[in-house]
Amino acid sequence: MKQTGVVVALGLVSGTVAAAVRGLPQVPSAASDQTCAAPDLLLPEPADIHVQEAYELANRGSTVFVDCRSVAEYRQGHVAGAISLPAENLQLSLEARQLLAMAGTVIAYCDAACSRSRKVAQHVMEQGITDVRILEGGLEAWTTAGFPAESGDLTKF
Repeated sequence: MKQTGVVVALGLVSGTVAAAVRGLPQVPSAASDQTCAAPDLLLPEPADIHVQEAYELANRGSTVFVDCRSVAEYRQGHVAGAISLPAENLQLSLEARQLLAMAGTVIAYCDAACSRSRKVAQHVMEQGITDVRILEGGLEAWTTAGFPAESGDLTKF
C-alpha cells in the first residue's frame, strides 16, 4: 500500500511539473529567424514637440537637432547646427553618442510626414538617451515658421 501511495504522489508531482513547463513561453534558438524585441517593449515612444517649443528649447541651449534624412537632403538644407544621422545608416560613433548624451533634449526630424525620425529617435533612445522628441511637421514646419536653417556640409555622425 505504501508503494502505491508513493507512485501516485510521484505521478501527481510529475504531471503538475509537466503542465507547468508546457505553459511557459518557448525561447527561440539562436538559429531561429526570430529576434528579441524586449528593448522596444521597455522604451516609451518618443514624444512629439511643436516647432515653437523646439525653437525655445534650442535658444536655451543643450538641445541637439538630428536630421534623419539622407546626406544629400541634409546638404540641401537643414535646421541650423543639426547633425546628420540618416535613418538608413544607424551607426552612432562614440563622438555622436557623447554629444547626444550631453544634450538636454534631442530633437529628431525629417520631412513633413516621415517615419525616418521615429526610427532614429527609437535608436537614440536604445543608446540610453532619455529626452528624445520628434519635431512635428519636420523641416518644412521649421522653415515655414522662419526659424534658422542652413545648407551644406556640417556635422555627420
